[in-house]
This record gives sequence, C-alpha cells and structure tokens, in this order.
Amino acid sequence: MTTARQPSELDDYLFDLRGYLILRDAIDPDLVRRLNASFDEFPQDLESWDWWGNTQRSDSVRASPVRRFLATSRRWLRSGIRW
Repeated sequence: MTTARQPSELDDYLFDLRGYLILRDAIDPDLVRRLNASFDEFPQDLESWDWWGNTQRSDSVRASPVRRFLATSRRWLRSGIRW
C-alpha cells in the first residue's frame, strides 16, 4: 500500500477540470468484490423512489452525466480498476 501524500498543483488542476480525483489503492480489492456482489443483487426493475431493504432508488442521477454513467454501468467497479 502506498503512503498518503498531499495533492499536487496538477492534482488540483485535474480536479477542477474533471470534477473528480483518482485515488489508487483507496479501497481494498476484497471490499470492491463484495460491493460488486451487492450491486449485482439490486433489482433492475425497482420503481423510482421505491425501497429495497434499506436502500432507496433515487432518480437524481439524471442531474449529472457522470452520475448517470455510474448508475448505469458497473464497469467502474470491475476490471478497469488497477491495484
């Protein structure tokens, strides 16, 4: 695991440009696998604002293209992550 460091000027610039940061090794790979399994169990046909267990579907993801991508694609939590 890498040690913590302060963001550089380039990090600040890229955050301002993109609106997000890439934090390598921030989440344990086993946790990512467990989260993926939980996301896979989430019913795809759940109506807006309905509850499933202690989770509520929120359609506010339409507010942002990034949120829409994350809500409709699990690729960001799968093989694309480099540890």
